[in-house]
Amino acid sequence: GESNTPRRTPVTTEPDNSSALLESLDDMTRRVFDLMPIDRAVSIDEFMTQGIGIADAMTSLTLLEINGLVSSLPGGTYIRK
Repeated sequence: GESNTPRRTPVTTEPDNSSALLESLDDMTRRVFDLMPIDRAVSIDEFMTQGIGIADAMTSLTLLEINGLVSSLPGGTYIRK
């Protein structure tokens, strides 16, 4: 007796999806992501020194976090995953 239960494919986000994911985001969000260093967390203030407004930075970082590209850390800093 073979079971007829359909195989569930696990939902995993592959690392190589990030480039396609970034292309689906708006220019400001991509710019914010590109400005983030790979090896350390950054605060909102660092984006402001690059000419990005606080509202734009917050919106972009939230989108990036929802999409699993960055993590928010205590103290209002963000880091790339």
